[in-house]
Order: sequence, then structure tokens, then C-alpha cells
Amino acid sequence: MKKRWIIGGILLVVFGGCAFFGWKNVQNSREGLKKREGEIENTYQEFTQNISSYNEKKKEITGYLESYYEEKFKEEYASIYTLYEEADKIVSGIKDEKGELDKNCRDYVSLKSSVNSICSNYASTYQRLLEVYQRDIAAFNEIVSLYNESAPGKVDSFSSKVMMEEEK
Repeated sequence: MKKRWIIGGILLVVFGGCAFFGWKNVQNSREGLKKREGEIENTYQEFTQNISSYNEKKKEITGYLESYYEEKFKEEYASIYTLYEEADKIVSGIKDEKGELDKNCRDYVSLKSSVNSICSNYASTYQRLLEVYQRDIAAFNEIVSLYNESAPGKVDSFSSKVMMEEEK
């Protein structure tokens, strides 16, 4: 009879320990998922804010380029080139955030539909941004080429560090 109580007590301790550690594992897993979801949402918020910043910078650039006059281009060139450098820094930040989203969204399915939406859409948003950015640079470089064909003083075309890294 004593043997049964001892075996029963041992089994109770073993099962209780397993249940406790199983419950702790589930709790830790939930906390890890919440942390990961928070990181995804925060990074995506920065990602979208930087895209908005790029769009504002693009409006400034477009303002210069829409009123292209060869006579004014030389004096406005430094300002336009600086705007492109600033835009390149913004796009570089967006690229970094995309890398964070790549890391956090890889093989991840969340219970939150907003997080799943972020993870399924950020890459296409980034790709569209790069396409627009590449066209913007090409438009500027076309104006630089036209200017250099007819003007006595030559100016440099713009070369994006981000686009060069993307081509690798």
C-alpha cells in the first residue's frame, strides 16, 4: 500500500512539473509572438513614414524639374542634386526597414490580420518605390544629358548608392 502512495506521489510530481513547464512555455511563446508583432508594426510604421518623406522630397524635386530652363538649371543644379542625395538617404532607410521586415515576417503567420497584411504587402510596396525612384533618377539624368549637350559647363548625373546596391 505504501508503495502505491509513493509511486502515485512521484507520478503526481512528474505530471505537475510537466504541466507547469508546458504552461510556462506557452506563456513565453505568447510573449515572444506579441513582441515580434510589435516589432513588425513599429518597423512598418517607420517604413510608411519614410515613404511619405520620400514623396515630399519627390514633390520638391518635381517642382524644380517641371520648370526646367537651361539658363536656370546651372544655378539650381546644386539644390536639385542635394535633394536627390537626401532622397537617397531616405530610400536607404526604407531599405533597412525592409530588411527588418524581411527578417521578422519570414515564415510568420500572425493571429492579427493587420500584421499578416503588413507581411504580405511590404515587399511589393518597396518594389514600387524603387521603380518610381529609378524613373525619377533617369528623368533627372536625362535633363543633365540634355544640358551637357548644349551648355559649356558640364554637370554630373546622379548615381544612387541604394540602386547600385540593389543591382548587386
